[in-house]
Amino acid sequence: MQHLLPVINALIVISLLCAMGMVLRRIGTFTDASIKSVSTLIMTVAQPALMISSTQFEYSPDTLIGFCQATVFIFVSLVVLILACWALGRRLKPDTRKVLPMAVSMSNIGFIGVPIIRAVYGEGEAMLYLTAFIIGFNLAAWTVGISLFTGLHRGIFRNLINPVLIAAVFGLTLFLFRIPLPGPAKECVGYLSDLNTPLCMLLLGARLADLKRQDLLDAGVWISAGLKTLAIPLLVFALCRLFGFGSLVTGVLVIGSAMPSAAMGQIMAENYGGDVYFAVKAVSISTVLSLFTIPLIQWVTGI
Repeated sequence: MQHLLPVINALIVISLLCAMGMVLRRIGTFTDASIKSVSTLIMTVAQPALMISSTQFEYSPDTLIGFCQATVFIFVSLVVLILACWALGRRLKPDTRKVLPMAVSMSNIGFIGVPIIRAVYGEGEAMLYLTAFIIGFNLAAWTVGISLFTGLHRGIFRNLINPVLIAAVFGLTLFLFRIPLPGPAKECVGYLSDLNTPLCMLLLGARLADLKRQDLLDAGVWISAGLKTLAIPLLVFALCRLFGFGSLVTGVLVIGSAMPSAAMGQIMAENYGGDVYFAVKAVSISTVLSLFTIPLIQWVTGI
């Protein structure tokens, strides 16, 4: 029970921040325009800063091996999940079939995963594995994931050029060559990195405020949310044990996989054509469900 306390405490803090975001949405402070601006700020400033700050520590051969394991594992497993969901969704409407694989496979690791993993493992090595998770996530999302919406073409790989992945590569370069940031730069990046949790949770609350009562009656979304928050993390835990991953790598991968559906599917549906309404419901319902399933997953797996 003791090992659950950091997660429970983090979830309480997250719930309070989300509640504030919902209030701000309801009173009109969080408009559609401001939600878009905050989302852009997170993706272009806060998360890139996190990618850099999380690599500012000395590494060992074991750390490097764990990082490579995590990156390859996440990329390969997400690709397999996306393709499996695509194959199993043959009877769905075409627009919904595009979104379902993203809803089931892609984790909201940047928004919710950061404070949870920080609460459980603190700063340092665990955040490096979080960076590996995000790199694998981006590689899968912007290649195989986006091909669900646009089809296969050479231009897909241009989507990999985004601020988060660029910052991750830059941070890893500093990490591998043991180049520390100068004091003021490191402090500045740290402050920007700390914006992730409050901004992400306020934004999440604003999105949850748009959830309608009838959204809770969609059985397909509940199945998607159940797979995302329960079945997938348990499968990831079994695979990590099978491959003999270290306890810290396993913990980060399992907790990361237990996160609710990422907004990536919604963003792609809005920009490239897809069932946006299903994507919004999948993100919202899996987010609410994850408040209960994350401690459950940690208790069942003992991570």
